[in-house]
Formats: sequence, C-alpha cells, structure tokens
Amino acid sequence: IRRPPRSTPKPSSAASDVYKRQLYNRVSKIDPKISIATVYRTVKILEDKMKLVGAAYTPGRFEN
Repeated sequence: IRRPPRSTPKPSSAASDVYKRQLYNRVSKIDPKISIATVYRTVKILEDKMKLVGAAYTPGRFEN
C-alpha cells in the first residue's frame, strides 16, 4: 500500500502553532511514531467539528 507523502500544514497563527507543537510534544511521548502533521490535521478536524474552539495555548491547560 502506497501512501501519499506527508506534509506539515501551515500554522494559522503563531499562538496556534505553539499550542499544536506543545500538544505534539505530549502526544509523541505516548506514541513516538506520530507526526506533527497528524496533530495539525486532527486539531483542524476538531476545530471544524466545533469540538475544540480555537487553538490558542492556555498555560496549564493540559497539566494533570
């Protein structure tokens, strides 16, 4: 099975880029095979579905 080449989507803003990269850093500790492009695509889908409103990073947002 051949997959199309992966590309990293362009960030919509500097704040959302920081948020997505921090999210990627956390997720990649759980699954090292995940790509930054997967995080960008997933956040975009969630934003489109109104499950995630905005992508601005809030300090401590994902802290346990």
